Amino acid sequence: MQKHLFLLIFLTVIQTQQTQGHTHSKCMQPPKQSVLTETTETAGRLQTPQDDEIKALKNNNALQAEELTRQKFYQRLLGFIAIIIVVFAALILYAYRHLKTINKQLRAANAQVAKQKNTLAEISDRQTQLLKDLKASNAAKDRFFSIIAHDIKNPLQVQLSGTRLLTDRLDALSQMEIHHIAQEMKDNTKHLFDLLDNLLQWASVQTGKIKHQPQAVNLSEIMNRWIAFYTGAAAQKEISLKHQIIPEARVMADPFMVNSILNNLISNALKFTDRKGSITLTIAPEKLFWSITVRDTGVGISQNRLEKLFSIDENVSTRGTKNEKGTGLGMILCREFVAINGGHLQIESHEGQGTTVRFKLPRVS
Repeated sequence: MQKHLFLLIFLTVIQTQQTQGHTHSKCMQPPKQSVLTETTETAGRLQTPQDDEIKALKNNNALQAEELTRQKFYQRLLGFIAIIIVVFAALILYAYRHLKTINKQLRAANAQVAKQKNTLAEISDRQTQLLKDLKASNAAKDRFFSIIAHDIKNPLQVQLSGTRLLTDRLDALSQMEIHHIAQEMKDNTKHLFDLLDNLLQWASVQTGKIKHQPQAVNLSEIMNRWIAFYTGAAAQKEISLKHQIIPEARVMADPFMVNSILNNLISNALKFTDRKGSITLTIAPEKLFWSITVRDTGVGISQNRLEKLFSIDENVSTRGTKNEKGTGLGMILCREFVAINGGHLQIESHEGQGTTVRFKLPRVS
């Protein structure tokens, strides 16, 4: 009985607990979705550090991938720019070399043109010089025949007339008339000799037959010789023949030409100086030359005649103060001889005031 009672009580208690547990469970259990959400939140709270690390790694990987992509882009861009620069540099180098080649060709062409231009200019100059020489040669030829036709023929006619007169009428002529004819024949003979001498010298210069043989020449000795030679002629016209000579004056020149120069200049000065005039000969030193001056107080030369004095195709010969005849070649010879010896000749003159001729010859070093 007791067993059955105990069992009944036990069953009752169990049933009561189950009923209470079920009731408590119903009262305490949330809805099904709330439990899931709560579970998820709880799991989320439990997994957050790992997810952050994973997320950070993913972000880092994404950044690295982005940076790598960016670097690749820049590398490609730089490579493209480098290719453009190389191509551009190659084009510039090609253009520079091509331009250099063109410039070289242009310079060569310009040099060739300049050379041809110079050649043409030289040919033109030669032609001009040849024409000038031809003109001078023709003028010289005309002058030569003019001298032969007049300057030589006329003195010879005077000589012939004088000799005929002396031969045919010698007994009928007075002593004074004979003396006058003889003096005139003497003057004509001297003029003819001077003319032939100058003519031969001039012809020799024109044909190149006079050889230039320079040597040390003492100017004082040559000048003293010609002063002594013309002292008598100067005394006849009462001309004062002065000189200022430096004994050590020595030039490098052809002695024959120096003699011819001084002979012509002193002879001209005497010819064109009035009675009681003066002629002064001086020698002065310069750095590289000796300067020789022949100055007279004669009739002088007009400007018009002075401009034609050295022209071979112009006959500017005039008679002296005693009706002396000139050859018209003396000054031309003087200038040519001075030039051949490396010097220079100049003349200054005013009509009625005299003439000064100055020439320079190289000093002996």
